[in-house]
Amino acid sequence: MRLARASTSPTLRWVLELAGSSVVLSLVLALVGAITLSRMLASLPADHFVGDRPQTSGALRRTVGLLLVAAGIVMLVTPGPGIVSIVVGLLMLDLRVLRPLLVRLLRRRRVAAAVNAARERAGRPPFVLP
Repeated sequence: MRLARASTSPTLRWVLELAGSSVVLSLVLALVGAITLSRMLASLPADHFVGDRPQTSGALRRTVGLLLVAAGIVMLVTPGPGIVSIVVGLLMLDLRVLRPLLVRLLRRRRVAAAVNAARERAGRPPFVLP
């Protein structure tokens, strides 16, 4: 009897609808993020981490980079490509201080496999690391 009454509760229905909407939103964001990230990774030259590259000064690029890092941190605990988002966000920030961290992160087997798979799908060679 209690279960029958609980299923008609407006509060319970609201919570279930909210949970369902959150799952759908997470899946949509994960899909959009994966497509966007793979395109961004494919656009970088293979020797991006070799040598000294000049820093970019684009405010929009840095803002998007910060947003990607923040979204990646959120996606570490929700569905989505969290580590890849963080890597691409840090790439967009293009700070010299972060370059050794990015190289170290890209040397991790799973991260390198995901990044290079995205580049391979776009017909680009894998990253060359120093």
